[in-house]
Amino acid sequence: MTEQESRRGKTRRERVEFARSRDILDVANELQMELVRSGRDYRWKEHDSLVISPDKNLWKWFSRNTGGDSISLVETIKEVDFNQSVDFLNDGNFKEFQMVERPQEDFKYYLEKYEQPFSAGRDYLRNQRGLSDETIDYFLEQGVLAQANAKLDYFAEGTGGVTTNAIEPVIVFKSLSSSGEVVGASLQGIHENWEKWPKHGYAKVIMKNSDPMTGIHVDIGSPKRLIFTESPIDLMSYYELHKDSLQDVRLVSMDGLKESTIGRHLSQIKAEMSGKALIWTPEQLADGLQVAIDHHFFENEENADLITLALDNDNAGRTFIQELEAKGAVINSDLPELRPGQDKTDWNDVLKNRQEDKADNSRLAQARRKLERLKGEQDDAISRAYSHQALTNGQPMNDKRGGASFMRKQEQIEGQVFSKMDEIRQQEERVERLEHQQHLKEMGLNRQGSGLEMSVQNILEFVKN
Repeated sequence: MTEQESRRGKTRRERVEFARSRDILDVANELQMELVRSGRDYRWKEHDSLVISPDKNLWKWFSRNTGGDSISLVETIKEVDFNQSVDFLNDGNFKEFQMVERPQEDFKYYLEKYEQPFSAGRDYLRNQRGLSDETIDYFLEQGVLAQANAKLDYFAEGTGGVTTNAIEPVIVFKSLSSSGEVVGASLQGIHENWEKWPKHGYAKVIMKNSDPMTGIHVDIGSPKRLIFTESPIDLMSYYELHKDSLQDVRLVSMDGLKESTIGRHLSQIKAEMSGKALIWTPEQLADGLQVAIDHHFFENEENADLITLALDNDNAGRTFIQELEAKGAVINSDLPELRPGQDKTDWNDVLKNRQEDKADNSRLAQARRKLERLKGEQDDAISRAYSHQALTNGQPMNDKRGGASFMRKQEQIEGQVFSKMDEIRQQEERVERLEHQQHLKEMGLNRQGSGLEMSVQNILEFVKN
């Protein structure tokens, strides 16, 4: 298609290039996005995992694994298509972005007088999240855990803005300063309510004016390294799974994916290890990781094991690690292993799965788990077959250069699919036999179903009669 002069006197290509070159902070300002400075970058106050980097004129929304230039930012925020975004960026009168430095209001932990005995919170963490009393008690002793009654209607997702002044119990995860002062908190609902909280089923709220960089954190021994997770629940789960091997470490929850939290704690732990006072501004703390990179901090082998990211194993977590490494940070990644068929998992999933595996290790349970694994492997094989076939773009390959190799590969993949189908059929038959034996056992019969099983209970019943 030949390029036509647009009504604004520019060719189509020129309009796209101009749209892409728009200052991304000016664009965000025009989109009425309230931004918060985070070191050299800015975060969207409404969703702080969306980061704008003015130096690169790019943006990244880590929790959604998306990002790009000014055009894609308009597409995402205004929910328009590419052409509409280009028109918006060309035809609008944009004001230059000016950061309004509003004084940060002090955090007030107003829930202290509404704190309750940690009974419902303990039940939730133990029964819904699989955490042990030992782990729960440890975090209580560290002063970072509490239960309180809170009004959360203002934050509710499914109420349409209707306020009922309803009070509900929540778990409070406290962020503490180096002096032990509460400087922020995130709240986790205890009672399930999908109508009110359709995204998670439970309330998940960060208290107003919370310090965005500190996060809930605990020290084990004298910290010489840092381990970061995405949420407080994952932090507790990671501790539960690794507590026998953790020593001289600080565990930190970022409440998302935040480079500023890493920078803040990296700066603090290095100051503590050197015995020097840290008197940086919040902006300098947020920029701590980039400062370390710029000063070749990670070229020293002694610092190679300092940072571990124990994030969710999903696209967002993996991308976050890759982008930090691309900047020059040395990151040790400790991601939970995906089970067959999974495309996302976190440390609490690992904890609950491990407990389920321990709880039932019978032959039937093992056979069922193997069947699920085989089905996952079959899905993966089918996906590979479709992906390989898609390389042809719908064109025949048998008469093309390299066609023979392509066909052999396709036959190999399809063979794996059929082989897996046979394994699944055999495993389904095994599960069916074991389920039948389990049914007979529950009825007190032997495996053949031809008589009573010689159990103590059946012998006692026989003697009685």
